[in-house]
Amino acid sequence: MFPPQHRPVQSVLINGSTVLQSQATSQQLTLNTHLQAAYRGAVFLSLGIATICASSHCGRAADARLPPPATTTNAADPRVTRWESDIRNLEALDTDLSAPDEAVLFLGSSSIRLWDTIDEDMAPLPVIRRGYGGARYRDLCHFVSRLIEAHRPQMIVVFVANDITDSADSPSPDQVMVDVRATHAQIRHSHPEVPVFYVAVTPTQSRWEVWPTVQSLNALIEEMCRETPNTHFIDTADRFIDRDTGQPKPEFFRDDRLHLNQSGYKVWAEIISAALANPSPEANLVRFSEDEESGDRLSRSMQPLTVSPAHRSWAVADGGQSRVWQESRRGRQPRRLQPLRSRSCRCR
Repeated sequence: MFPPQHRPVQSVLINGSTVLQSQATSQQLTLNTHLQAAYRGAVFLSLGIATICASSHCGRAADARLPPPATTTNAADPRVTRWESDIRNLEALDTDLSAPDEAVLFLGSSSIRLWDTIDEDMAPLPVIRRGYGGARYRDLCHFVSRLIEAHRPQMIVVFVANDITDSADSPSPDQVMVDVRATHAQIRHSHPEVPVFYVAVTPTQSRWEVWPTVQSLNALIEEMCRETPNTHFIDTADRFIDRDTGQPKPEFFRDDRLHLNQSGYKVWAEIISAALANPSPEANLVRFSEDEESGDRLSRSMQPLTVSPAHRSWAVADGGQSRVWQESRRGRQPRRLQPLRSRSCRCR
């Protein structure tokens, strides 16, 4: 059976009027067909726009319908709810204190909570401190939204160090990573473009027996940062482990051999400040080492910041002064360049 517009010409010989009527009917049907196709196209286009809008966070209502990330605990778990009063106290700070916009927001456990000199140590960067003692990723993943949604930080720094312990119920690094990723998902829900820095768990004498397991966790967090845009890992072990003894340096810790003392915080601030000032666009990992000849502590990305085909550069933290060094590919004698005017400068 031919469609109306393609009927054989022989029909003209039989009945001309019928052919004319058929041609009129054919034209009408063709017009209707085009109108229906256009309507269907408009409907599909509307659906496509709605889908793209929902997937790109076009509104809070769309985001709210997304399923929550997987976690190893639920919000009603007693190991989570025990921190509710601490979280409310931190939320109250958002009302009582005037937190600066474009600050660096620090989240985490007791090492963040106890950092009383953070404003001085991280100057001139403005900071917001939101830490609670004993925090683990298994509970932070449920609270992180409440701690960050009231702020518009320029960067977020996360340090949590209590998940791996010597207790019998200590989770595996893979289990901890479930909650690390859930925490990061919540951060990205409210702050999709803000750079996030994860500080490595510090080697401590009090938990030295589980340090190999902690190293495994650090490696997994590092891997996540490598794979995740605008997410960075800050390694600190080289600065806190004595090269001669292979043990944590006691001069950087309090009597409990777990928390940093004032000297330890100075070192921590030096490491973190250098990392925040020079996040590499080519690599999300920042490591710290010492130059063999000068003894200067160098912070450099695994993929150096290229300044010319024959050289590479990195930031130097030396006595509180940030400088740029340059190393020739032909040799390992770095030469000093101009000082950085601000910690917010980025080497190129």
